[in-house]
Amino acid sequence: MSSLMVNVALVGLVLAGLTYFVAGLTRKKMVETIALLILIFAGPGASFLAIFFRGLEAGHAPMTNLYETLLIFAWGLSVAGVISHAAFKNPAVGGLCAAAAVLVLGGAALGAGAELRPLMPALKSNWVTVHVAAYMIGYGACGAAAIADVVCLIVSLRALPHSKDEKRMEKVASYDRLAHWLVSLAYPLLTVGLITGAIWAKQAWGDYWSWDPKETWSLITWLAYGIYFHSTITFRGLRVSSKISPRSAIIRSVLRLVSFAILLFTFLGLNYLPSAKESLHLYQ
Repeated sequence: MSSLMVNVALVGLVLAGLTYFVAGLTRKKMVETIALLILIFAGPGASFLAIFFRGLEAGHAPMTNLYETLLIFAWGLSVAGVISHAAFKNPAVGGLCAAAAVLVLGGAALGAGAELRPLMPALKSNWVTVHVAAYMIGYGACGAAAIADVVCLIVSLRALPHSKDEKRMEKVASYDRLAHWLVSLAYPLLTVGLITGAIWAKQAWGDYWSWDPKETWSLITWLAYGIYFHSTITFRGLRVSSKISPRSAIIRSVLRLVSFAILLFTFLGLNYLPSAKESLHLYQ
């Protein structure tokens, strides 16, 4: 049943993405609304059911391998897309989140290993559920923020020669505020993931921290986003406010995108490092 719901979610997300594309061409609010409704059905709806049924089939929380974590990542992306459209009136990011969720779900369905496997003893812990759920939902929000940042960079670069054009500045500000809000939502989740991971490690292996490559890069990811937030508080020119300059938006977007690149390396890139092959934390 879970594989069926993954396929339903995939089809729905593709339809949502196409409808958002048509909405961008026609500029019709009704088409945007239809796209949002399809995204709600496919993302928070069908994707959640895929996770739910996977848990029933596995007999435990579906958070123990790459396939299952990608399902949650895609769900987080789609929820962030719904929020971007519905709460922030930004259908462009909503549509791009739908497209990104298609890639993540497609990757899960095609190559992540969907077969059910017996749990390792270390994974038989309630801390795993909190740890992985916090990280994957946080990753989804960070992914949506990165999408908003790419668009923000484009509109900011175009706005550089027109910094007194209020309409352009408001467009820059809308993407910048959305990306900042999404990483502000994600950062506490990354913090919860880091702390509960240490508690789980103590329970499973006897130490809170062992400088395993996955642990180290998770800390680096957390610090990277921490540097971003510290910068927006410390430097007046980088503070997020109603008054914005394209240069400030560009710098903030670059800081967030660099942090997301580190996050992606932590999540997926470590799998390809020879030095990390023996890590106990890699998703297989």
